Amino acid sequence: SLAGASNTGPDFMSRLLDHRRHMQVADIFAVVGLEVPADLYPYRQTQVTSSQAAQIAPGRSLRQAAMDALQTPEAQGQLERLVAAERGRLVRYLDQISGRHRAMATLDIGFFANIQRSIDMALKGERCSLRTMHLLGFGHGPVRDHVLHGMDVRTFAGSYGTAADLVKTVHRSAPVLEQLLQGAEGTTSGHAVQETRSGRPSGLPVEETVVPIREDNPIPASELASKAIVQAAMHRYQELWLNLRRTRPRLVSRAVARQEAWGRLAHRLIDVPSHAEVATLGSLHDDINFG
Repeated sequence: SLAGASNTGPDFMSRLLDHRRHMQVADIFAVVGLEVPADLYPYRQTQVTSSQAAQIAPGRSLRQAAMDALQTPEAQGQLERLVAAERGRLVRYLDQISGRHRAMATLDIGFFANIQRSIDMALKGERCSLRTMHLLGFGHGPVRDHVLHGMDVRTFAGSYGTAADLVKTVHRSAPVLEQLLQGAEGTTSGHAVQETRSGRPSGLPVEETVVPIREDNPIPASELASKAIVQAAMHRYQELWLNLRRTRPRLVSRAVARQEAWGRLAHRLIDVPSHAEVATLGSLHDDINFG
């Protein structure tokens, strides 16, 4: 998300500090390659989500002190270099996987389209002409503003102007759905340039590719195996759906048009789950997603 920061001021601070569950103040400074300032060192193990409430002086919160430390001229220079490097690698990666295509669609369950906004901001910052369309199952919160500012965001089962109350409930417990879709790999925390030498004739320059940097997956192997079974069932359902669409296109068109009904399936699971659903889904874990 840092690659899509529009500036190293308020936008960057929000991306760096907001909703960083499971991260401490020291982790934040490590992410941007800076040492924890001496006056903040005693608070280095404080959770970021508690930084607003923690007072290091009368009327001065730990969060404000951390923001001030990140806005000194020296820190700003480091942040500008970091954002430029991260943005360049991300756009190179997107260009690498898109090949000759000049348009790309992303698919996500939702909800705020922050990752999608970061992608668009990075492409714009690098003056890349790759056109994007972002498809969400559900849209909520800032999605409205993203659309107003020109992002091509399209939602299926609910967003503004549709069954918005259903979306709020689903978003409240979004990890119940999101964790079922996570793969065996860990969260992508950035991108790196990797040199490729094998298979290239001697004397030719080394080929460079951009690869994602992934955290170790903290989910137990037995749980990943259980989720793999669920995902295999999803794929089978999709195969049956595609077969139905080929044989009964009008029936499928009518079913797809009932978008609120599809949203109510997820809403029912979140709002009034059965005992078996609570026992099964409630025992699963969600990746911390880079804090």
